[in-house]
Amino acid sequence: MAPATEAPASITAEGPTSHTLNQAYQEPTPEQQKILAQLREPFDDDQIQYRAVIKCTPCEANGDCAQHVRAFCPRCQDWVSERHICLPYIGHADATHRLLQVDPMWSWEPLAVDERGLPRFDGHHGLWIRLTVGGMTRLGYGDAEGMPTGPNAVKATIGDAIRNAAMRFGMALDLWRRPPVHKGPFDTGMVRPEVRLAQLGEWAKASWGQADRLTQILTWAEQERLSEALVPAEGLDRPLRSVLTDRIAALEAEADRAAAEGNAA
Repeated sequence: MAPATEAPASITAEGPTSHTLNQAYQEPTPEQQKILAQLREPFDDDQIQYRAVIKCTPCEANGDCAQHVRAFCPRCQDWVSERHICLPYIGHADATHRLLQVDPMWSWEPLAVDERGLPRFDGHHGLWIRLTVGGMTRLGYGDAEGMPTGPNAVKATIGDAIRNAAMRFGMALDLWRRPPVHKGPFDTGMVRPEVRLAQLGEWAKASWGQADRLTQILTWAEQERLSEALVPAEGLDRPLRSVLTDRIAALEAEADRAAAEGNAA
């Protein structure tokens, strides 16, 4: 019987999946070769996501620094220091979809479990797993990249481990090999704060009669630290937050009056 801290040899019906040092190499069957080829097929552009990786220590600590400004990056969809790279990756849902396409019975298991039978995480809050696809097994390692402990961190770690192990089969390997996307400040189309503020202002004018749309614009402005920027309004320069908040309140009050009059009629 396996010790309490080790995962069972397999949780599938294919037989043992754990790899040992003296395990003999077996040539993949034609069906397995087909699965491996399908796993290595490129993902569509709309399935590829990007996350920002800041390459400046002060920017990483504070968001920006004296040499670099924070701006909106359309590739990462993030408000981030200009000194960053856009790292491509495949999300958990698209990775799972690909695995289900090639083998509906694919499975994963932790390399070790605790006394309750739950996956055992290591001292770095990472997780080693075995991923089995088409009767073939590869090891993988995942972590939550600095995310605090908790349910979401656990799910992020599992998803990262599955993607890492799937890469050992060749899935999304071209993304792991792709050079970082960064040519210098704003070469990737990053939007400077003053340009983004003007853009938000134009959107607000076009949506002046829509409270829900103005609320969304206000949320973006707050996320991008532009809500306190001064904008012209009724002959005065006022904070964007104040202008939008007043207009949203006026539209909501107007909607309430119209509803009350309708009920009275």
